[in-house]
Amino acid sequence: MRKILLLGYSMKKKYLRKLSIVIIPCVLLMMKPNSSIGKELIFANTHYPPWVVVQKNKMSGVDVEIVKELAKRLNLKLTLSDCPWKRCLRMLEKGEIDIMSGLFKRTDREVYAHFIEPPYRDKNITAFYTVKSKKHIIQKYDDLLNFTVGTTRGVAHFPRFDEDAKIQKILVTDMDQLFEMLSRNHLDVIIGDEPTYDYFRITKGYSKTTEKTDYKFVNKAEGTYLTLSKKSSFNRQISKFNSTMESMVGDGIIASIYDNFMGPNQNNIVP
Repeated sequence: MRKILLLGYSMKKKYLRKLSIVIIPCVLLMMKPNSSIGKELIFANTHYPPWVVVQKNKMSGVDVEIVKELAKRLNLKLTLSDCPWKRCLRMLEKGEIDIMSGLFKRTDREVYAHFIEPPYRDKNITAFYTVKSKKHIIQKYDDLLNFTVGTTRGVAHFPRFDEDAKIQKILVTDMDQLFEMLSRNHLDVIIGDEPTYDYFRITKGYSKTTEKTDYKFVNKAEGTYLTLSKKSSFNRQISKFNSTMESMVGDGIIASIYDNFMGPNQNNIVP
């Protein structure tokens, strides 16, 4: 009986020794950070030239080049994807994409996204457009109360306009719809980011039927940001993203990228 017990104990000890050989390395493997996790940075945005240009399944533009430089400095592989603006925001909120460009800082967006500091554009000019020969109908902000104003769904402009319930706003999916509806007199006025809408209006041929109004809003207090999803695998590395963006703004690469697309003066895109 004693021999059987000793044999049983010996076999159990031998089994536990073998088991430990298997289990311990597995535990260590699980504890070791996986170097492949989080190395792919997924960027998405909508066609919004000259910031984001989507042509033949390829993406380029000012924002795309800025994100490429950011990814390069962070030693990350970058994946580019395009989607409608509102859908991109939902994907950012859910963590289905990591990073998005062209956002103004808003309280509701800060719930699900980090705003990478500093902003890559430190001021924004919002312009208004009408059909030819009617540019003088908007001389000041209050003139907007008399007309229907078209805007892109989900896009923020400046707080006074965004929160003004007295203005009759018509929401559409993209700029093509806005300019087409304006050209056909289905809208009185449309609102948009000046360099973006100037670029689009000229390259798409809408300069023949539309023009910019006398009134525009210059917002020097609000910048434009890259944003990082709080559900991204990079969430805890936001300080690294901030310091990298700060160095990019400081060493002039942001201004250089902008000049490559637009020239030193953005007015050079207006004939």
